[in-house]
Amino acid sequence: MYEIAIDASLNNIGLTVWRDGEIVSAKLLRHTEKHSKKEKKGDIRIARITENFNFVKEALDKYTPEKVIVESPTGSQDSSAMISYTFELALIAYIQTLSYKVCTVTPMQAKKSLTGNKNADKKEVMATVRDKYPDAPFPENSKGEWYAYCEHLCDSVAIYLAGNQKN
Repeated sequence: MYEIAIDASLNNIGLTVWRDGEIVSAKLLRHTEKHSKKEKKGDIRIARITENFNFVKEALDKYTPEKVIVESPTGSQDSSAMISYTFELALIAYIQTLSYKVCTVTPMQAKKSLTGNKNADKKEVMATVRDKYPDAPFPENSKGEWYAYCEHLCDSVAIYLAGNQKN
């Protein structure tokens, strides 16, 4: 039985696949491309959202998980964050339309389940995941250190743990 945990935003998706409490796969989608000022923001966002949905759907199709655990957004500070917030809600709804069991957790629940501190920062989250899952299949540099962008994969680990504490 597989479970998938997803840390999603409009710009990055960290996705971990779990079986019997172990990480069997880690997938990361990062949007780092630059766009010209002539390109319409709406067109760029539509393309990005489509790519994000396809990325998640590919993992769902490959593993057909029993449960999908997703971090549910809790608010936004500005219009740009509101766009990402809306995307995250739409992704959760999309996964539900595919008939998967979806469990949502808040960012605070995720951090607390991993570190014991609901206000843990990214460095604490990453360090705790590294300690608990040293063999996690996350991208490393030549020194064996995880890249900073692995924070999204680490968040998905915390999301997985919180989702399994809720049951």
